[in-house]
Parts: sequence; structure tokens; C-alpha cells
Amino acid sequence: MLADFSKLSNLHLSFRGRRTTPRFSFDVSGSEIEVNSAQIEVDAVYENVDIIVIVEAKIGIPNSFSIRQLYYSFRIVHSNNKKPVRNLFFCFEPSQQLYLSWENEFNPQSSFESIHLIQSKQYKVKVAHVVSVKEYQNVRPTRMKLNIPQADDVNKILQFPFRVFEGYDTSEKMIKAFGFVQRQSSYYRQAAEILGLVRLESDKKYKLTDIGEQYLKL
Repeated sequence: MLADFSKLSNLHLSFRGRRTTPRFSFDVSGSEIEVNSAQIEVDAVYENVDIIVIVEAKIGIPNSFSIRQLYYSFRIVHSNNKKPVRNLFFCFEPSQQLYLSWENEFNPQSSFESIHLIQSKQYKVKVAHVVSVKEYQNVRPTRMKLNIPQADDVNKILQFPFRVFEGYDTSEKMIKAFGFVQRQSSYYRQAAEILGLVRLESDKKYKLTDIGEQYLKL
């Protein structure tokens, strides 16, 4: 759906989660507002070699919406990249099983009120074939499958090596990067270790493995 809506190919999840904004300013009704180190939650950022797509997502269609949730994410991503950035607002409407998307643009970028709609579409998914659980009941576990981490967000596992590369190479630093509690940091480090992406050194620091470095280069 994202590829169809954006008319972009080869999009991959780049990052999601809690971030801190750089210092920037913007205009609202002729007044300049300065922001520095505001904490935001980015739902998803996808990219290919040419462009970046920010997605702000909701379950249900809200009666009102704060533009700040789009604008702050746009400014933090735009300030760290030379690629063009597109802004998508996405809602899943459970009662009718509808997926709705709106693309907005800020032009000029320094104006909070410059937001305007580029396009909008809605989708409905039709399930052609329901898979029965019986098809998977005869799968037998292997010894490797007994080593199961308690990390429950695959996207955070995929982000873990990127944070290590950025210098978040201890449990304490990783807690700040993701907003984890202590035990969650261990869960996600263990999951990344099982995948062979990182390893825990004797000095309690995380380090990328050869496979982890290859993963980052993808």
C-alpha cells in the first residue's frame, strides 16, 4: 500500500521510535518559535536510495490532530539528510477495515502553517485465501529455536545495530536511545546477538560483528 500510494519502489524501514530534536526555529502567525531537544515519537521512517518517507500513524480517524506530530518529525529527519522528505499521515479504521493515507507538504519548510495536502487515498484489503493453523502444527522445533529472546518488537531489534554504530554501545546508553528499562536493553541485545549482528565484549560494551557491519551497508 505504501509503495502504491507513494509511487516509490524498494522502500525499507529506516527507523522508528523516540528521538530528540535538534535546535530549529519556525514561524507561526508572524512569531518565531525556537525548539531545542524536544522529545518526539516517530512512528516510522522509510527510505530508498533517492527519498525518505515519514509516516505518522493512528488507529481510528481522530476528530482533531496536532500538526506538530508531522512537523517536528519532518524537521528532525530533514536536518539530518540531504534526500527529499515526504510526509504521510496514515489511519486504520477498524470498523470498516479501511486504510487511509494523506500526503502533506510544508512549503516553505520554516513555516508551521504552510502545510497543505498533496494527495489522499483509501484502501481495503480483501483476503483471498485464509491459511489454516493446521498447516503449521507438524513443525518441529530445532535446538536453536529454544533460545528465544524476550524482545517483542522486531523493528527495535533491526534498529539495535544502527544505534551501536552511532555510539550507543552500553546498556546505559541504549536505555537512553530507546527509552528502555534495564531489562529491555538486555532483551534486545540478546536478540541482536542471536541474529549474529552484535556481540557483548568483556568490557560490557556492544560491538558490531562482521555480519552486523554488512547489514548496515545494505
